[in-house]
Parts: sequence; structure tokens; C-alpha cells
Amino acid sequence: MTGTGRQAARKAVVAARETRVAKRRAAEEARKAQDAAEKAAKEAAERAAQEAALEAELAADEERNAREAAARVAAAEARAAKDRELEAALLDTRKARKAARKAKKRGDSSQAARPRLEGDPGKARPAGR
Repeated sequence: MTGTGRQAARKAVVAARETRVAKRRAAEEARKAQDAAEKAAKEAAERAAQEAALEAELAADEERNAREAAARVAAAEARAAKDRELEAALLDTRKARKAARKAKKRGDSSQAARPRLEGDPGKARPAGR
């Protein structure tokens, strides 16, 4: 081979090596771009799932708050009904004692000798009053 033939062969080998390196580099860059795209898609899916979980948690919190509010209203209504019932019982007790005192003053033995009502505290005041 002549000097120019060897030189041309060397140039061809160098050009082929550079082509292989460029192809490898392009393939590596394509793989990196693919990995970045997959990572971005995965992160977007995770964000969407996290947002959906947060929304579900908010909805559950709102529902729990609504149930608690309804329970508080029901408890308040029950307390009010109980208070009304106690008030009515206390009024009946007061009326009975007043009638007994009047009967005693008149000397009406049928009222004065009447046994006390069950739970009648006599002179004692009801608890919490």
C-alpha cells in the first residue's frame, strides 16, 4: 500500500470510530430523554394521586364534621327535652307541696296525710339548681 492509501484507510477508520461514538452518544442522550419523560410522567401520576387522596380526606373531614354537628344538635335537643321534663316534674312537685300546705292549714286531713310522691325531696332542692 502506498502512503496515501494508508492515510485514506486511517481516515476511514477514524471516521468510522467517530460515527460509532456519535451513534452511542445519540443513543445515550435518547435513553436519558426517555428516562426523564418516564420520570416526569411518574411524578405527574403521583401528584394526581396525592391530590385525589387529599380531596378524599377533605371530603371525609367535611362528612365527619357534619356528623359531629348533627350529633351536637341532637344532644342539645335531648338536653333541652330533659330540662323541660325536669322543669315540669319540679313544677308538679311544687304544686303538690303547695296544695299539701294549704290542706294542712285548712285542716284537710285527706291532703295533709297524703304520702309523699316518689322521689319527692321534701325541703331539699333538686340537684344542679
